[in-house]
Amino acid sequence: MDQLQIELKYRWFPVYLREKVEYLFPMAISPHMRLLYKGPAVFKWEVFQKITGDKKIVYIGEAQELCPKRLYGYLAPGPTQVANQKVNTEFRAYLKEKLSIRLDICEVAEFKLAGVETTQNPLNDKHNRRLLVEAMILDHQKKSYTVVDL
Repeated sequence: MDQLQIELKYRWFPVYLREKVEYLFPMAISPHMRLLYKGPAVFKWEVFQKITGDKKIVYIGEAQELCPKRLYGYLAPGPTQVANQKVNTEFRAYLKEKLSIRLDICEVAEFKLAGVETTQNPLNDKHNRRLLVEAMILDHQKKSYTVVDL
């Protein structure tokens, strides 16, 4: 029987619009964000009422380029971006309910696959990003979050 062991050390932290100001949907993309979050990412949108975690609703995804490309797709989806249109509609419905939607990004400190640590940023590889998204979905479900599909 084969076995594949995965070790992951990570932390979530908020995306910042500018220094000390957390980004909330649907704020415009800032120059600060374009500079800091241009690369590949695993991210989550968290829906909350007063503090993060109080509603336990998250959308978890990955992107080759979080900002501005992927983020802009959620803010202003094109006519062929059906999934992004769906998310945009759902997010705007949450806003009408007086809920907030924060964007967090996952920072990977250590990623080992079969005991071998990656020497480069694991988020540069789309297969690694997809694996991490699935792991994060399972982890959030275990913590009683409702994970909505992107």
